[in-house]
Amino acid sequence: MIYAMNGLGGIAGSLVISRVVGRLGMGRTVLLGIAAVTTGVFLTALTTATTWSTLATAGSVLVGFGVAVAVISSASLRQHVVAGPLLGRVAATFRLVVDGAVAIGALVGGVIGEFIGIRQALVIAAGVGVVVCLAGFGTRLAGPDPERAEATPDTSVPEESNDQVAAAGLQATAQRLKS
Repeated sequence: MIYAMNGLGGIAGSLVISRVVGRLGMGRTVLLGIAAVTTGVFLTALTTATTWSTLATAGSVLVGFGVAVAVISSASLRQHVVAGPLLGRVAATFRLVVDGAVAIGALVGGVIGEFIGIRQALVIAAGVGVVVCLAGFGTRLAGPDPERAEATPDTSVPEESNDQVAAAGLQATAQRLKS
């Protein structure tokens, strides 16, 4: 049930994101998402034998909501400020850094949870979230949304070479299928 509540929070976040971005801007909405995740993790850390159902459910809803809000608004912000020809490279780099940080955080969180306790690991994770959120308020994320990036042609690769690469890839695939 708690996992379902996480999904419900994600759906809620996706339904309200356009209104939140319209009111706060994309950067501040990213920070709101981080704050919601941090609050959800902290609520989960506060669970006891008598409050676990309520606090863990609320925490899960907040985490789902915050992840959806942060991911959608950060993707929108990237699309807004990065010129079209660079967007794929920037998005791939962003995913590499974020997914790498998640993997490292999971490992560190697991080690902390094993040696000093799960509740303490969650409190530390919430503390890291507070630091990240506060640091974000000291950046351009907390300011007004930047101007939209101008689309500039990618002159580093001639257009016909993209077609040639695609054709060569199709030919190679066809050869492998025939073999």
